[in-house]
Amino acid sequence: MERAARRLVEFYGSAKASLEAFFGLQFEVRPTIILVQANRFKAVSGGNSLLVAYAIPRKGTVVINHSAFRRSEADLKKTLKHELCHLFLHSMMNGNGQLPKWLEEGICQVVSGTLGEVAVTLKGNLIDEALRRGRLLRLEALSEGFPPREQELALAYEQSRVFVTFLINNYGKDKLLSLIEILSQERPPDEALLELYGHSLQGLQLQWQNTLRGPADFLARLGAYLYEILFGIGAFLMIIAFGVQLIRKRRSYRSEETVEEAEESAP
Repeated sequence: MERAARRLVEFYGSAKASLEAFFGLQFEVRPTIILVQANRFKAVSGGNSLLVAYAIPRKGTVVINHSAFRRSEADLKKTLKHELCHLFLHSMMNGNGQLPKWLEEGICQVVSGTLGEVAVTLKGNLIDEALRRGRLLRLEALSEGFPPREQELALAYEQSRVFVTFLINNYGKDKLLSLIEILSQERPPDEALLELYGHSLQGLQLQWQNTLRGPADFLARLGAYLYEILFGIGAFLMIIAFGVQLIRKRRSYRSEETVEEAEESAP
């Protein structure tokens, strides 16, 4: 664990510099980073089996489960950056107001490239699957906290990351930083969003979801009903085949009648 602790000290400098570059601010907080073994971490974290790290902004502290990162220094580095981002965001709030959960986690994922504090498996494209099934989570419901069940928790993190990325790509990073500044003035989130983006959170989510509905979405929906489509095509072809056979029988019957009439009228 001593080696990991030394590596964290090294990682801290680059993580801090990267965060300062993203937010355009100097990070004044001197964090305390605590590295503990799994059994100790479980005791101090409340026994949540999905949790591998967490930040305590009011104390400027980051606690990391060393056992979860024994095999991956890259993941340890990303997780440290993610948790430092939480401290950074709360220092920007100056103890005033509150960031919506989706916004805070979305930003921390964008800058760190990882979910950070939770160990959940992202199976396939969760967004596409949820969109296809009509099960995307309402961002308003993710303002105070995330659902506890693993699959919904993973979707909540993924939605937050993709939605924040949408805001940055379509409206610019400066607007996102202005949103944090306005929220630090204890203004309601929807009021801040209307002022900066011209839409409520619900309106922005609909706008974002519309960007997801492209050819890929159409093909996904098509795939979901592939069996029904093939069954329908098969039934249609059977009807056509039956119709063709019936027409042939009628033509054959008429031909036979014509031959018989011709034979009867022959001298």
